[in-house]
Order: sequence, then C-alpha cells, then structure tokens
Amino acid sequence: MEKVLNVKDIIGGQFTCEDAILLKSNFSNDNDTITLDFTGIDEVPTTFFYNLFSDLLYTTDREKSFQHIKVKNLSDISNYNKVVQGTAIM
Repeated sequence: MEKVLNVKDIIGGQFTCEDAILLKSNFSNDNDTITLDFTGIDEVPTTFFYNLFSDLLYTTDREKSFQHIKVKNLSDISNYNKVVQGTAIM
C-alpha cells in the first residue's frame, strides 16, 4: 500500500527544519511505501532531511528503510541524496 503525503499541506510552505518532526509523525512503522510530495516547495535544505530521517539512519538498515520512502516533485534532489546516501559527494 502506498501513502502519499503532501508536505506543503502538512507543514506549510514556510517551514523550519524542526517541522520535520511533524512530518515524521505521519510515517507508519509498517512496510507501506511512503511518497513525500514536495509540490509547491522551492528549496528543501539538507538539515530538514537529516531531521526527518535521523531515526531511520541510526536505527535501521539504510537501504531497507529507503526502499519504502520515495520523494517526488523536488526542485533539487541533491540535498535529499546527500542524507539518504550518507555522503556529501553527489
């Protein structure tokens, strides 16, 4: 089952990195796929993605975790990739 979360609808267009906690509360612990839709948001900083995914990065297998998390409509995916791939190299 896929769950699509429109980020702007949940945390608004003017958000802070701490708002990632609010978005994270919409994640479930099952194996459903979560798609984060960034429609209407111009720039998302690396620190936002780190706050959003820090629990996953340190408590579960990185590759397995991100099989169930997808993103779409990001204007620049490089900040997402830095966090998900665990490197600043693109």
